[in-house]
Amino acid sequence: MTYTKRRFAAELLAELERDLAEAEPEFSVVRLARWASNIHFKYQGHLEAGLEDNIMTIMLMGDGEEFELDMYQIRQLAKEILKLFRKSKDSQKSAKFEV
Repeated sequence: MTYTKRRFAAELLAELERDLAEAEPEFSVVRLARWASNIHFKYQGHLEAGLEDNIMTIMLMGDGEEFELDMYQIRQLAKEILKLFRKSKDSQKSAKFEV
């Protein structure tokens, strides 16, 4: 089973919300980096094309402050992935009608 960009983005947003609701401190860069690392290793070889870079972006946050993103930037990344997914679906639909 392929782990998709859409699923990653949705789960990333869910992890952020979980951090806000349950984690202490509220936002843990290290916890989120470990979560991304687990996803990467669990689905290695089954990632949708282009997804590995997004996962690595989150994983690298645990390697130092120079790689950290704040909550807003992470949300934007997830929303951008979802936006690209929607655009690709729309273009696939229009291509079906053009044939």
